[in-house]
Amino acid sequence: MPRQLIFNCLNCVFEYLEYDKNTLFSCLLVNRQWCDISVRILWRDVWNFQNDDYDYKPYVSTSIVNTLISCLPKESKDLLQFFIVTIIQNLHCLIIHHFSKLFQYTESIE
Repeated sequence: MPRQLIFNCLNCVFEYLEYDKNTLFSCLLVNRQWCDISVRILWRDVWNFQNDDYDYKPYVSTSIVNTLISCLPKESKDLLQFFIVTIIQNLHCLIIHHFSKLFQYTESIE
C-alpha cells in the first residue's frame, strides 16, 4: 500500500478523534507518522484545552508559549527579549514614579 494512502487513511481516522485529546496524546507515542498527524490535530486549536483543573491551566499556557518561542529564529528571540526587557524597565519606572508621588518622603527626614 503506498505511503500516502496510509497517511490519508490515518488522517481521516484521526480527524474523528479531534475532541478526544487523551487518545490523540496516546497516538503521539506510536510512531513518527502517527505523531505527525496527531500533532497537526492537537495544535489546530491549541488554546482550547478543556481542563477543569484551573491550577493546571497556567502551566499549559506557559508550555505552549515556550514551545512557540523555541520555534522562532534567533533574531526574533533576541528582538522579543529586547522588547520584554524594555517593557519591564518602563513598568519599573512607572511604579517608582507613582509611589514616589504617594508620600512626601523628604518631609519625614530629620
